[in-house]
Amino acid sequence: NCNFRQLGQGCFGFELPDAYDSTIELVIDPILVGATMTGTVGSDNYGHTATFDNAGNVYASGNSFGDGYPTTTGAVQSSNFGPTTIVISKYSPDVTDLLFATYIGGNSDEHPFSMICDEDLNLHVLGSSRSENYPTTANAFQTENGDSGGGFFDGDIVVSKLSPDGTLLLGSTYVGGNNADGASYTSAMNYGDAYRGEIFL
Repeated sequence: NCNFRQLGQGCFGFELPDAYDSTIELVIDPILVGATMTGTVGSDNYGHTATFDNAGNVYASGNSFGDGYPTTTGAVQSSNFGPTTIVISKYSPDVTDLLFATYIGGNSDEHPFSMICDEDLNLHVLGSSRSENYPTTANAFQTENGDSGGGFFDGDIVVSKLSPDGTLLLGSTYVGGNNADGASYTSAMNYGDAYRGEIFL
């Protein structure tokens, strides 16, 4: 058993909580459990975030710039409505089975920032939207985009909650005012850095 440990700025090592035999060579060897590719043909796709649940399933989310993302039957959204749309895929623990895949977005640009699963395997997604018709649910905290202007960083924060099988949008809302809330102007050192955030439960 071992854990990552931060040793200093940009420097990491390993922490070994259990005793080990220091007279023999110590090998910490990660194992590739599974790997896959996904996306649309003929258009760009960018990965942004990933997470897992208590059952070991793996979730990946990014942007799709076109139609044809391999959505599953009964998905929350099976079509792309805008230039860039959030896409989410859920895989089995060994990444051999696609459990669900869906678009989430409106008529403009969306970006996923972060995802996390609760104990009931519902998926919570934090992102941003410039769309006027991002899918919100009844009685949502905010059902309209406060800033769907034409600027690159315009838009609101969005928070959405999906059922474990990806067929139901259990909750979805905008969060923002009449200026840009969905991106950070100050953290754009690398591609996509403006679209960063973290969701916690």
